[in-house]
Amino acid sequence: MFSKGGKGMKNTILRCRRLWSAILLFILACGTLSCKAKVEAPPSYDVPVLMYHHFDEVPNDSTVITPATFEAHLKLIRGEGFNTVTPEMLLDYVTKGVPLPEKPVLITMDDGYYSNYSVAYPLLEKYGMKATVFPIGWCIGKSEYKDTGNPIIPHFGFDELREMLDSGVISIGSHTYDMHQSRLYETAEARPNVLPLPNESRESHLAALTADLNKYSELYRAQTGQDFLCLAYPEGAYNEDAESTVHAFGIQITFSTATDRRNVVKRGDPSTLYAMRRMNVTEQMTEAELLSHLYGND
Repeated sequence: MFSKGGKGMKNTILRCRRLWSAILLFILACGTLSCKAKVEAPPSYDVPVLMYHHFDEVPNDSTVITPATFEAHLKLIRGEGFNTVTPEMLLDYVTKGVPLPEKPVLITMDDGYYSNYSVAYPLLEKYGMKATVFPIGWCIGKSEYKDTGNPIIPHFGFDELREMLDSGVISIGSHTYDMHQSRLYETAEARPNVLPLPNESRESHLAALTADLNKYSELYRAQTGQDFLCLAYPEGAYNEDAESTVHAFGIQITFSTATDRRNVVKRGDPSTLYAMRRMNVTEQMTEAELLSHLYGND
């Protein structure tokens, strides 16, 4: 009798254990489903993109702002709850559904001035923020315009570029190798952007663009071991041929300087990363104007 009772008790205990195991598995499954539901990315994000260039104590044109103003902008952006994102994060969202942080914003800087390294980079690091810089290929490490001897604003070199890239604070994109030429300093007809020259054939134009993309890509890969993910069009100018050529080359995100519409980046739609609009930020821009752009009220 004692033996039978013992077996019955053991069976009861086993049934209880199985029941509790089933309950725990159910709870875990519900929790997993709940977590999945919480992290599922929304169908789209509104992503404002800010465009800076050079930082100097003397803001002598619309592309130069003071370090103090830039720091004030960073404080404002962070204080309003915006989160800086990178082109890599945008691509992961579009292609893989990886959610972006709330209120995403992209900070960009064109041309690759040394002040991006000496001024902007430390401030971004200080506030835990990120930015993307688009250096012109031939300008990297230069303070004169090619072989003319004409002084230009100094540009950071590859040592600084690699330091910023390795930090995770700065992403690097292309601003073309040499399709942002100075009309003032070029001895031949200048090519200031990726559009065809006057009377240039389509074949010649696309061959020149492809050669430029190849040259910069090879240089950048040799210096960093990486490929370009994004490109900012010089002067914001482009056409359908240029867009097709750039994307066929493997560059997945492009930026213009237009402000005619908002950037609505959609999950599963890579075309929403094409010719993204950017707002040029100036020294004279008020806090209210910057906020208006960030919130889409402009």
